[in-house]
Amino acid sequence: MFICSIYVCSVMVATYLMEDPKALVLCGPGMIFTGFMVFGFLYVQGFCYGLAVLTYVSIWIVLRFRKDKVSLLKPISIILGVIVGGWIFNVVLGLFLMKFTRLNFEQNLIIRTYAGITINIGTASDFYIFWFCSKEYRSAFIKQLRLSSIFKDNQIRSIQIASIATHTTTTKEKKYPR
Repeated sequence: MFICSIYVCSVMVATYLMEDPKALVLCGPGMIFTGFMVFGFLYVQGFCYGLAVLTYVSIWIVLRFRKDKVSLLKPISIILGVIVGGWIFNVVLGLFLMKFTRLNFEQNLIIRTYAGITINIGTASDFYIFWFCSKEYRSAFIKQLRLSSIFKDNQIRSIQIASIATHTTTTKEKKYPR
């Protein structure tokens, strides 16, 4: 990560020195690569998304065969759809913008950056999708965060812990001579 940061900073400094200082310099993660690595970045990114899809599909398959966990299929399907749909939307939009529009580089990058928010929303929406689609998940979070008094009947519940101590006394009988 440190080496990547140094590379990005050096590209930005070099661009600043070569270009007009008043010109807008845009730098995205895929833009720092040159030559073959432009396509390498796309392959690695596609591999990571494919791995995420494979993970969700494998979880989906395992849950499908377990009858007691079938209720988790709906949220996992929604999450997978949002992530894959966002990625496909971003790729198709990028191809469309490159092929059929006459936008300059900056406009194209800005549109694709904002379109990429769909991927981030899909990745960050796991909690909310599970919260709204799964009663088990919601009750586990309520129980874990001790929010039951807020979500049930707005009463503060107290837990009493009783400690029982047993006192045993031993009596020793002394025998006195008669």
